[in-house]
Amino acid sequence: MIFLELIKVQSAEVDTPKLKRDLWALVQDELKASKLTRSHIFFRVEIPGEAMVTLRWDVAEFDPRGSRLGRFLVSELKKYGLVTYSVWAENQDLVSTDSP
Repeated sequence: MIFLELIKVQSAEVDTPKLKRDLWALVQDELKASKLTRSHIFFRVEIPGEAMVTLRWDVAEFDPRGSRLGRFLVSELKKYGLVTYSVWAENQDLVSTDSP
């Protein structure tokens, strides 16, 4: 099953390039030891200081509280401002294996 963690940070940090560098460094350091399928970092186009990290896992079971990596990032990103965190699961019953 596919699980997706969404981590959004809203920062009053005026130095957006510094936020980008710090966020990238945090993710890269932790990714080396994880078994992620895919991860991305997005930055809000209209509002400086907002970022979203997505972590995608393709595993049989997943802790509803999220991964160790996700919880670590939430903890670290709280230094920058408000953090919103959610865990999503793909509903395999709704996914068609037939090609359109």
